Amino acid sequence: MNSDLAQSQWRIADLLPALALFLVGLAILVYAMLFPTGENGQYAVLLPPWADFSQVATLLDEADTQVVSFNERMNVLVVHAERPDAIAALYDAGAWLVFEPAQLSSCIDLTVTGA
Repeated sequence: MNSDLAQSQWRIADLLPALALFLVGLAILVYAMLFPTGENGQYAVLLPPWADFSQVATLLDEADTQVVSFNERMNVLVVHAERPDAIAALYDAGAWLVFEPAQLSSCIDLTVTGA
């Protein structure tokens, strides 16, 4: 009976390939999200949850960007920027994070409200 019980239990070594695949995939996803390429000059910007319209307008003006779309709470924007230093300008203007919009739009509805 003990041999049947020992064979049915899993070992942590059996999970190592799956765990390695998960960690590599997670690292690639984090890299893709946190280091945007700026394809077509578009960036997804995460603002503080309490950001209001005036803060959004200030960010757009300081970073010299234009809104492409935003979510209902106006704390996630997709913006267009022609500047080569757009990522640094967005962070300097108050953005919490700047993402690649292609990955972000698959998770969050970024349709323009009130259009």
